[in-house]
Amino acid sequence: MQAAVEPVWPRLRALHDADIAHRAGQLTTGGLAKVFDDLHPEARYEVDRLLVDKPTHSARRSAGGAGLLLVPCVFAWPRLLVLHNEPYQPTLTYSPRGIGRLWTEERAGATAEPLGELVGRSRAALLAHLDLPLSTSQLAAYLDLTSAAVSQHLSVLRRCRLVTSRRSGRWMLHQRTPLAGELLGAPAQRAAPEP
Repeated sequence: MQAAVEPVWPRLRALHDADIAHRAGQLTTGGLAKVFDDLHPEARYEVDRLLVDKPTHSARRSAGGAGLLLVPCVFAWPRLLVLHNEPYQPTLTYSPRGIGRLWTEERAGATAEPLGELVGRSRAALLAHLDLPLSTSQLAAYLDLTSAAVSQHLSVLRRCRLVTSRRSGRWMLHQRTPLAGELLGAPAQRAAPEP
């Protein structure tokens, strides 16, 4: 498992972090109904209850103050996994947003090549890697640069409105803006909401 997951762990974690930030933004702007709007086709929220459509299984569970744990997991795709048995906390495990880009990513170097002639190869490579939010240390590891060098490049890219940065726990996560995506010739993406 370590050999299979460790090389892609930074991207997996970034995808999960981005989904959690998205869900938190939906909760604060639209409540529970908004959280479940695009979680999974089998789940929908109605007034005071969550309905999960599993035709071969029937169960009822009152959260009874225990809450509901939402777990984004790239290995759940395309299914919605439900844990409702007592004494466990009710849990939904679902595929995070952006999972399609995770496994079909173009090699960043090829995408960034023409832009590298304009802004420099390091900055173009940074932008190419930022299709999902990543931390400074993750970028440094990907690009074999020091964290200080990455920070300097990110600072310039932020001033040029090509990168946005937001805090997530103890991490500062960076993501390219739609303008940067256009410069790279990347497919259009929706910006992650501010937490």
